[in-house]
Amino acid sequence: MFLAFLPLAGLLGAGGMKRVFLSYLWKIPPHTVAEYAREFAKSLMPAIYPELRERLERHRAAGHFLILASASPEFYVAEIGRELGFDLTLGTPVEFGEFFPDLENHKGAAKVDRLEKILPPSYFLNGKLRHCHGYTDSTADLPMLTLCGSVTVVNPSERLSKIAEKSGWEIFRPDRPWKSRIGFFYQMLTLLTGQVKID
Repeated sequence: MFLAFLPLAGLLGAGGMKRVFLSYLWKIPPHTVAEYAREFAKSLMPAIYPELRERLERHRAAGHFLILASASPEFYVAEIGRELGFDLTLGTPVEFGEFFPDLENHKGAAKVDRLEKILPPSYFLNGKLRHCHGYTDSTADLPMLTLCGSVTVVNPSERLSKIAEKSGWEIFRPDRPWKSRIGFFYQMLTLLTGQVKID
């Protein structure tokens, strides 16, 4: 179904294509989706950069409030957040029932809007989150980074690297678990088929 709709991606946008992609979950019982989400989250853990896990633990040890904000579907992002010990996890909310499920794409400025609605006003000062350090690997998060006093970009693209250099942000390049684009696509294939193997 997703491949059939690819020619319409420009018209449907990222949110529309997510609805098309998630049609594979039609009529799957909610408890089964939840079970799959837990299994998927556990399978991802070996692929998390060890260096970032260490930073996460340092933030936790310092008593920081940890927020994971993703554009991926919330039903499995929430499980990833639990596995990693985040205090608050936000993703794209998905309402199942229809063949193409309803959703509000949690991307770009939508992350800012949701954080401002969920977090108490006391968390903010002069339009920024107090003492906030943001991490990202995507230019799609630039609106969210306006909330952060300091930023680390992880294995950034050339464009994001230039923005980071101009903004004085930290650039962090941990070793990827693949050595080439072929290796990357192989890892994605193993994740999609449930045959996870991270070297």
